[in-house]
Amino acid sequence: FPVTIGNARKLMVREMSSTEASSFFEENHISGNRGASIRLGLYDDDDECLMAMSFGKPFRAKTYEWEIVRMASKQGITVIGGASRLFKKFLSMTTGNVMTYADLRFGTGKVYETLGMTFVKKTDPGYFYYGKKGRVSRHQFQKATIKTFCEHYDPKLTEFQNAAQNFYTSLS
Repeated sequence: FPVTIGNARKLMVREMSSTEASSFFEENHISGNRGASIRLGLYDDDDECLMAMSFGKPFRAKTYEWEIVRMASKQGITVIGGASRLFKKFLSMTTGNVMTYADLRFGTGKVYETLGMTFVKKTDPGYFYYGKKGRVSRHQFQKATIKTFCEHYDPKLTEFQNAAQNFYTSLS
């Protein structure tokens, strides 16, 4: 059962290093880490990060200045008011409009409404791969990263063919 931390106001908000955020999201977000220019965490008195949110320039939606790239709490922990606390801190640091995506296979996305965001449209869910390294983001198989990720890479093959050649199966 998840442990609930009742009051996010008692936790300290601070910026996270890229390394710290990467480690946190790899351990606690269903899609792992994705690079971001601003990374915020909520810390307890023992300096343990219990929740984090990261922000960057939107990957696709160019009409927005910012995207919530990742948001996660530590596995088994629920921080009531944590998303609001992190988002308010972000808004105090920046200007511009913000968008995000919610994978509704793993939640309702209602947290974004509590942050004052408006639902715009529903898109099809993304896919990922599963293989010898477990569940892997589809981004690992993009042209920019596939050469370093796959042992056997052939530039003449498609992403799916290279994944299959390296014993990964596409799942959505």
